[in-house]
Parts: sequence; structure tokens; C-alpha cells
Amino acid sequence: MSVEADWVYTGDRELFTTRNINLAFNPATGAPYPFVGGQAAANYVNRPYPGWGNITMLRSDDRQNYHALQTAFTKRMANHWQASATYSLSRGSQFDQLPLNPDCTYPMSVQPGRGVVCDTPITLAADIAENKWYVTGAQRNRATFNGIWEAPKGLQVSGLYIFGDNGYSTPTSGFDARSVGSTGGRLRSNGTLIERNSFDNPAIHRVDMRVQRRFALGPRVKVDGIFEMYNVFNRANFESFTINESNAQFGKPLASTTLAYQPRMLQFGFRTQF
Repeated sequence: MSVEADWVYTGDRELFTTRNINLAFNPATGAPYPFVGGQAAANYVNRPYPGWGNITMLRSDDRQNYHALQTAFTKRMANHWQASATYSLSRGSQFDQLPLNPDCTYPMSVQPGRGVVCDTPITLAADIAENKWYVTGAQRNRATFNGIWEAPKGLQVSGLYIFGDNGYSTPTSGFDARSVGSTGGRLRSNGTLIERNSFDNPAIHRVDMRVQRRFALGPRVKVDGIFEMYNVFNRANFESFTINESNAQFGKPLASTTLAYQPRMLQFGFRTQF
């Protein structure tokens, strides 16, 4: 038997993120000046590049951290049985980066008498950027167990159990509250802010099993009959959900073709040795 425990850390830096660099922010409200709609025409002079519209740029200023405690127990085949189990406790965090333009220290803002500059501190609205780390909704708890038992009369029984808390998701409002051409933000039309990780994805429970029986047809010929069942209890497991609050299907699961999320399945087979 063996017991194992590992602490894993991954720190990603300079990750790519997409940003419209033609946005400027009102220093009084911390919100961007409207970029689309009726007010946009009156505010085009506040853009860093007034003669242009949306300028999408790939910036390498995103960062995230991952910490995990990974444990495992293994018992090798002896006395007609073997088993192993694993458990991991993890936590992911991401930095809510300020929307910085190239060569800028602070976000673009309109300062009296100076126009559009990016060398002056400005406090942005919470739905734009908080300039601090936040915990992501990635799966935090995961456990597995599998075992094999060599039963009498040539029978072999094995099984697998998987549990995952499936993490949390942060819904989107589906409403362009800032008139910047994006409906993927957390700000609702009534001005309230959607809390991070407020949608709890239901946990995953899955049990698979296998029964095998060996038949000897002679001194050199053996046949194994195999029966396998996946998702024995036919639990409804889902990978992702509709998290747009403006969608009529909000909160409902999305279809997945991944094996781990499939309904109960059976299969039969055989194997020969000669």
C-alpha cells in the first residue's frame, strides 16, 4: 500500500486578453463613456482615437494562480483485491486587471484641460475592474475510487466512482448597461451587480461497474465474458449551464457529448486466450 500527498502551484503570467483600447473612462463615475447608441456620437471626442470605432487588441497582461492539495491511496493486488482512491482540494484565483492601453500606467480618462490621458489614477466602477485578485468558480473538490475483487468461481468484479463539486459560474446580465457594445458584463439594467460565483453548478456523481467471468474450455483455451455498465444509477450529470440572465433558458443545462455526462449505458463483450 502507498499514500501520497502533493501540493501543486501554478502561476500563469502575461496571459492574453482581448480589449477595446478605444475606450476612455469618466473620472467622476469610473464608467466608460458610451460607445454605442444615441449618446455615443456626442462622446466620440472622448475616445483615445476619435476617428476610429472599436479597436480590439490582444494584450498580454492577464494573470492567474492555482493551488491544489492532491492526495492518493493505492493498494496493489493481494489477497484477491486491489483499490485506489484520490482526493484533490484546489483553489484558482485570477487578477481583475485594469483595462490598460499600451504604455499606460492607468486607464484612459478625460482630465479637465488635458483631454484623454492615461497617467492619472482613476477609480473604476466595480463591474469594470477591481484591480485585485478574486477566487474563480473552478471545481474545488474532486474524489475518485476504483477497486477490483477477484471473487470465487472465476468471477471478477470492479467499479469506479467519481465525485466532483463542478464548481461555480458567474452569470452575465445579457444587457449592455454601459453602452459599450458588449452584453457579457455583470451589471444589470437596474444598476445592480451580479455577484461572482453566484451560480452553483450541481455536483457530479458517477458510478461505473464491470463484471467478468472466465471459462476454461481446455488446457490452453480460455474465454472471458464481460458485462459493463456506465452511470449505474443513471444520474443526470451536466457539464455546463445557460448563465445569461436575459435568456429564457437561464439556469438550464446544456447538452454534452462527453462520456462522463452520458446517461446509463450497457455493453457486453468477450475475450479469448488460446
